[in-house]
Formats: sequence, C-alpha cells, structure tokens
Amino acid sequence: MRKVGYERRARRIFPALFVMLFFCAIVAACIVSPRLFRDFGLTLVATVLFASNVAFWWKTANYFDTPTEWNPLLHTWSLAVEEQFYILFPLFLALVWRFGWRARWGLTALGAAVSLLISMWGTANAPTATFYLLPTRAWELLLGALLALWRKPAGRDDPVPAISSWSSGAGGLLGLALVLGSLLGFDREMAFPGASALIPTVGAALLIHFGGDTRSPAARILALAPLTFIGRISYSLYLWHWPMVVFAEKYQLFGEPGLFRKAVIIALSCVAAWLSWRWVEQPFRGRRATISRKALSGAAAGCMAVLGLAGGLAGGLAQTNNGWPARFPGIASVSDSGQYAAEHAETEWQQFRARGCFADDVSGWSKEQCFLSRHARSNALLWGDSFAASYAYGFFRNERANFDVLQYTSPSCPPIVGYHAASRPQCAPFNKNVADIIRQYEISTVIMAANWNIYLRRGKMQYGDIQDTVGYLRGMGVRVILIGQSPLFPFAYPDEYFFRTFGTEQAERAYYAPLDVAPDMNMRMATLAADAAFFDPLSFLCRGTECVFKQGKLYLFYDYGHYTHYGSRKVVNALLDATSAVAAGARKSAIER
Repeated sequence: MRKVGYERRARRIFPALFVMLFFCAIVAACIVSPRLFRDFGLTLVATVLFASNVAFWWKTANYFDTPTEWNPLLHTWSLAVEEQFYILFPLFLALVWRFGWRARWGLTALGAAVSLLISMWGTANAPTATFYLLPTRAWELLLGALLALWRKPAGRDDPVPAISSWSSGAGGLLGLALVLGSLLGFDREMAFPGASALIPTVGAALLIHFGGDTRSPAARILALAPLTFIGRISYSLYLWHWPMVVFAEKYQLFGEPGLFRKAVIIALSCVAAWLSWRWVEQPFRGRRATISRKALSGAAAGCMAVLGLAGGLAGGLAQTNNGWPARFPGIASVSDSGQYAAEHAETEWQQFRARGCFADDVSGWSKEQCFLSRHARSNALLWGDSFAASYAYGFFRNERANFDVLQYTSPSCPPIVGYHAASRPQCAPFNKNVADIIRQYEISTVIMAANWNIYLRRGKMQYGDIQDTVGYLRGMGVRVILIGQSPLFPFAYPDEYFFRTFGTEQAERAYYAPLDVAPDMNMRMATLAADAAFFDPLSFLCRGTECVFKQGKLYLFYDYGHYTHYGSRKVVNALLDATSAVAAGARKSAIER
C-alpha cells in the first residue's frame, strides 16, 4: 500500500516538475544575470532535493541577500514542505497504526496542535523560519490528515455520522467564505502563518468535507466548468505561473509593465499549464499509462541526477566566477565588484559595522559604541530602517557636521512612534526606546530616514504618522531632520541593469534609470512635517521620473535603493548643505525679528 501511494505521488509530482525545471534552467542560462544566476543554480539543486524551503529560508534571513522574488523557483518552497511531510507522516503512521484508530487520530491531533502553537509563537519571534519550515507548517497538512482519518475510519467501532443537507450546505458555504475572505483580505504585512492561517486552512478543510455533497451550494459553485478546468490543471498551473511572472516582469520579455503584459502572462501560464497537464501529467497518471514502476523510478532518478548536476555546476561555476559572466561578453567591464571590494576593504568601517548598530532588536544594539563620530559638541540620532543605515557611512566619513551621529537602525522598522507590524514585532519596542535614548545621550537632533514608500504603499503607515512622530520629537525639545524617500529602482543590481540598458559604455557622465516612487510623495511629506527640516533626496538625485544611479565608473547604489559608500557620502554632503542653509536662514529670521 505504501509503495503504491509513493508511486502515485511520484507519477503526479515528478514529470511535470522536471519539465518545468528543465525549462527554467535553459531560460535562466540565457537571460538571468550573473549574480542572480549564481543563486538560481543553488536553488535548482535544493528544489531537486525537495529542500528549497530551507534554501529560501536561509536566503531570506540574510537581509541584504539577493531578492528572492527574482528567483523563478521561489514557489517550490511549498512543494518542498509538502514532500517532506509525505516522507515523514507515513513513517509516523506506521509507528502508531497498531494502537488503533483513536490513538492514530489523537496523536495526529496532538501533533497538529503542537505545530500550531509553535507556529503562533514563531510568527512573532522567528517569522522567516516559521513561514518556510516544516515544523511550523505541518499542522496545515495534518488538518487534512485528521479529516482523512475521520472519513476513512479503518478500525473504528462506530460509523461516521451522516451529514444533513442543512449542515452540508452551511459548512460548504462557510468554507468557501473563509477561503475567499483570505484571498481578498490578507496582505503580506499580517502575521502569517500562525493563527491567521487557520482561516484559509479551516476553510479548505470544510470545503473538502462538505464540498463533495452535491446538495451543497458550495459544491454546485465549484462544479462550474471554468472552476473544474482550473482544478484539473491546478498542479501544472502552480508550477508554471511563477516562472512566467519572473521572466516576464523582472526581465521584461513582453515589453513594458501594463495591463496587456499582465494579461499575456496569465494567458501563457494557463496555456503552459494545460500543455503540461495534457502531455506530461496525463500520460504518467492516467489509467492507460504504460510506464512501469521500474521505468518511472529510473527516469526520475536520471532527471534528478541531471538537474542536480546542472544546478550544482551552475551554482558552483557561478559562485567561483561571480555568476558565469562569460554568457554576456563585456559585462565584466561595467561590473561594480571592484568598487564593492574596495569599499568593503576599509578596515575601520568594517570594525564599526561589527558592533551591531543595525540591530534586529533593542537588546542587540550596542548603545554608545554606535556613535559614528566623536568630535562635535552636540549629539544627533540617526533613526530608521536599512535605508537610514545606508546614510551611516556618509556621516562616518564626514567631519563637516556640527553634531556626532548615533546610529540606531533596525531592518524593516520605520522611525515611527507606535508603529506595529505583525511581520516585524520587534519594531514596536525598538521605536519605543527612542525617548530613553534621547534623554540618556542628550540628543539635540533626530535624523529620520526610511524606505517610506513601502510602508505607505502597503497601508501599514499613514502620512499623518510621520507628522505625529515629528510633533512628538519636537515636544521633547529636539530638532528634527526628516529625510524624504530616496530613489527606488526596478532592478536588483545596478551594474547588471546598466549592461542590459547601456551595454559597455563607460563615458564620464551620469546614467539614469526609471524612478519607482510616487512623484508627489516627498512633497506631501514636506508639507505634513512643517516643524522639521526636510531634505528631499529625489530633488538632488533625480530629473523628472529618472534618477542617477551611476556617475562615470562609480555606482551610487548597491541594489534597488541602498547607497554605496560613494553614494552615501555624496548624499550626506548634500543633506548637510541643505540643512545648514535652512538653519542659517532660520537664525537670520530670528535676528531680524
């Protein structure tokens, strides 16, 4: 029985998966840029081994690592969790089967409860690991197992109770409402999985339990032809949709962003899914499938070996030669690797960075060791997220400022008093501590900076929150310098964008890329924060809807928005010029009055 079950699983999972992986490997070798290709090879190996969830957990936990949304295999993390479960759960059942139905069901329920509790704890304390790893996602699969054990009661003394038509209808509609509510109401900033995942998971369980009853309205809705078609191709659609999105959106294979391109992506995903279902899934799974178990096992092992070797070679070559740049003749001449190496060879700066001034939480912050300089009579606080941290080097190498800057920054935590995000529970206590820091270190100026765009766009912060925080700080008697939104770009790495757009040109001039920020954002911030000195990086770095990202052979950004050391020094000099002029104007006005 177990051999037959594993064989059925292999016939469903392996063929379509391997076709998709071969396709992605070929396309990635042709178009994926060096540093992104380096990570693709490693995740290809992890996917073949059904361990991509572990790989993506490790990558996502590294804050400044390659953006995972550029990887066409990102979606395979959930398949990895599923396959890990299908390997371990039958072993668990084999151990407890002899104890009878009640023990099987009870121990499975206990395992689900423990996994759910760990997930609820981990969502607040280790959100990345909780999202990707099996122990905190197992309860979602175990809920389905509990349902299967209930409905197929091998060894039960009492029969499964009959379901009334009223119960079936109500249960099915409730399940459908929970699933649709999750689809429409959930966003990426909410605490997940944890308790929030109960809503779609319980909804799916209710649909499975009641949806098969033709008396249920939910069953009749789900029996509509368009929905049954999606259901038939669902596995292949799952496999193909994300590679299509990545290759089209990130590499713009179908032109500029817009509704037409989105429609093309959806259509191509559905076509690829149907072809995969018809010509790959069905021949291996259908009743007339003539492929023997031995042939299937050999083919699966061969594909795993070929893909694993290809991924290993791609990842290994890419790691040793920085992404196999030979695929793109000339790209090495415009690479930022030399600038990156030079900037990170500064021993003094590296020693400072090791102190933990860009900290995950309050307990990891190094207090007075985080002063970027010690030569002025007054102290300033640099407060914010990683975008605030990218100004730190500019202050570290600047002796013009009439204040010493204390760095107080944390990943994905905007400098807003009272800010709370379920995905970053550390932010609330981190920001609450600002008042104590101001008093303890006699802070006279607070410099606020963040990737404001991302928080405002997701609705987790309002413009009024910035105004309230400025007012709160002014009420404490400190001067506030509010740094507006800095440039955001539609690329992962500026040198690879430069090569793709400009080739190998290296003229001594400025190069611009499209700005990915609402043009009126900083104007609104300046208006609302009238009590603060406001610095607009966009007015300094941009011309209309384009912003400079490279000057001659030097890049101003490492990635889509964080400054290089060169960029940081340049912008901090401009900031000091602007705020000094504002301060001088204010003093002059005060004297004249």
